[in-house]
Amino acid sequence: MNGSTTNGTKKENFHVLIIGAGTTGLSVAQGLKTHGIPFTVFERQDVGKYVNWQREWSMGFHWGSNYIDHWPQKLQDNVWTTQNDPNAKMTEEQDHFIPIKNGKTGELVVKVPSETVRRVSRTKLRLLLSTDIDVQYGKKFLKLDDHGDKITAYFEDGTTAEGNVVIGCDSVHSKVREAVLSPEKINLEHVPVTIFNLTQQFTREQAKFIRSFEHPWLLIGVHPDQPMLAFINIANVKESDKPESVVFQMLYSKWGGSTPDTNEERHRVFKELGQQLCEPFKSASAWVKEDTWIHPDHLTHWPKPEKWDNHGGRITLAGDAAHPMAPYRGQGLNNALEDASYYIKAITSAVEGKKSLSEAVDAYDAEVLERGRREIDVSYKQAVAFHNFEMMQNSTIARHGTAKVAAAN
Repeated sequence: MNGSTTNGTKKENFHVLIIGAGTTGLSVAQGLKTHGIPFTVFERQDVGKYVNWQREWSMGFHWGSNYIDHWPQKLQDNVWTTQNDPNAKMTEEQDHFIPIKNGKTGELVVKVPSETVRRVSRTKLRLLLSTDIDVQYGKKFLKLDDHGDKITAYFEDGTTAEGNVVIGCDSVHSKVREAVLSPEKINLEHVPVTIFNLTQQFTREQAKFIRSFEHPWLLIGVHPDQPMLAFINIANVKESDKPESVVFQMLYSKWGGSTPDTNEERHRVFKELGQQLCEPFKSASAWVKEDTWIHPDHLTHWPKPEKWDNHGGRITLAGDAAHPMAPYRGQGLNNALEDASYYIKAITSAVEGKKSLSEAVDAYDAEVLERGRREIDVSYKQAVAFHNFEMMQNSTIARHGTAKVAAAN
């Protein structure tokens, strides 16, 4: 049955609805495009907000680079142009070890091994993956109807779309997840940290000072006396010869408490935390401009993921929709890319008649669920450890680095 699905539908008549135009959804779209399988991508944000108002941050991109072979070759060739600083000069050691410092004294405590410490810009990666993809913006997903051989998706603007299958790539608070699981089985829980995550550009001299410490891309400090983590990395470099054009991402978190309601109060607490830290964390926090917006972030994860009803392979999940996790091991992007790669293989095998749709997606779901459970658990434990100096030194990331959980275990 080459070129047709197991129910006799020709490849060109098989249609995939992708809900969410983040990295996961776009990666799925590029894979389907490579294999000539029709699809439509729907994004809840309008185009202006999606393109121009994205919050910038960088993402760890290590073992996930092994799961981009389903992208068109030109995207694979250009993926490293999305690095936070494509021109950064690193030694061999700097490219394979992440330094963690005593956040009070500045002493190097742990060198975390990693396949690579390269990080990519969220904005740049989305832009690359949007190449030749027609995204339908302003489409807030509401619900699904399963008609057996077809699925209808309904959107808040009153429009609908019909396809053979749906994949929910719609982030942590996935609406597609709500369509395939009862509310009592979606037990997202708050990660009990007070967190401050912002971006900032500094003066030329300030930026050069921050980048003069230990590593050209990222700095991590764990306080020995306070349950506190500090993280500074390069989110983007607008002009390579201008330090003042560097966009720094700063993430400080403290175990317990709650994120203040007002931006003014968030600034006050953020800067108080900064004054308890060594350089360059101390000065960097003091230099943050008072009019900088600090988003009131609240972290959630899914401690006990449940098997969802995939409706005979017609509806499934990927990325944060499938396994929302604490971000303290930098695994979100890498797992999302693996999800996308496996989903492309599953759909391709069904379309080519090698497996039934149900068989192919059942196998995909089982792998994603099991892998997600492991990583959610380890990432949460790492979140705890990063706020406990003694625990951090024997944590998963200290012992096994950023490797996949199965390999680490």
